[in-house]
Amino acid sequence: KLPLLELPLDYNRVETKNKKTKNISFNLSIEQTELIHNFSKTNLMTTQMAVLGFLGILISRLTSQEDIVIGNVVNGRAHLDLENSIGNFVNVIPMKIGVRKAMTVQEYFSSIKEFSIKALENQAYPLERLIDDLLPDRQKGRQPLFDVLFNFMNYDEQDNVLSEEKEHTSSSLITSKGFDLVFNVNSYKNRLHFNFQYCDLLFSDETMRGFVKGFKTLIAECTLLDKKNVSEVN
Repeated sequence: KLPLLELPLDYNRVETKNKKTKNISFNLSIEQTELIHNFSKTNLMTTQMAVLGFLGILISRLTSQEDIVIGNVVNGRAHLDLENSIGNFVNVIPMKIGVRKAMTVQEYFSSIKEFSIKALENQAYPLERLIDDLLPDRQKGRQPLFDVLFNFMNYDEQDNVLSEEKEHTSSSLITSKGFDLVFNVNSYKNRLHFNFQYCDLLFSDETMRGFVKGFKTLIAECTLLDKKNVSEVN
C-alpha cells in the first residue's frame, strides 16, 4: 500500500479536481548550479536524480514521514521508434522514496539513483493502467497514487533549446490542477530554473515561501556535507 503524504496544510482539504493554483519561481546562480552538477558527478548520478533526492528530503521533513511517494514525469519515448516522433508522450512514474534518518547523505542519494534507474525501466507502463492494477482507496480531495509531481526538463541536452524568455512556458511546465504541489525544474544555459506550483486552497503564500527557503538551504547542506546523516541536514 502506497503511503499518503500528510503535508502541513494551512486550510482544510477540499473535495474538488478543479483546485485553484498559484506559483512561485526562482533561479539558482551559475555557482549554485555548479555545486549541484559537481555533487551529481561525485555521486555518479544525473542532475535530475539529485534534484529529486533534494525534493524527497524536503517532503519527508514537511510530512515527518520516512516513506513518501512523488510522481515523476517522464517523456515516454523509451522505444527507439518513438525518439524522432512528433507529439506528446508524457507519462508519470510513482516514485516511492525512503528517507532514512540513519542514512548518510551519500547513502541516501545512492538509493535514489538505484531506484530511479529501476523505475525508468518501466516508464512506458501507462499510469492509468497502474491505477487500475493497484485499485487504491479513493480519498477526499486527493489523487489516486500521489499528490506531488516532479517535472525535470534538461534543455542543455537538446538541440532546439528554449530562448531565455521562454524558460517557464507552458511547453515545459506541468500544471498543478488537481495536485497539491508540482515542482517544475528546467536546466537551461547551465542554470537551474524552478517553478513551484501549489494549490492556494491548501497552502498560503507565506507557507510556500518557507518551502522554497527550506529547499534552498538543504541543497546547500547536502552538496557540502554528504558524509553527514540525513537527519543532520537542516
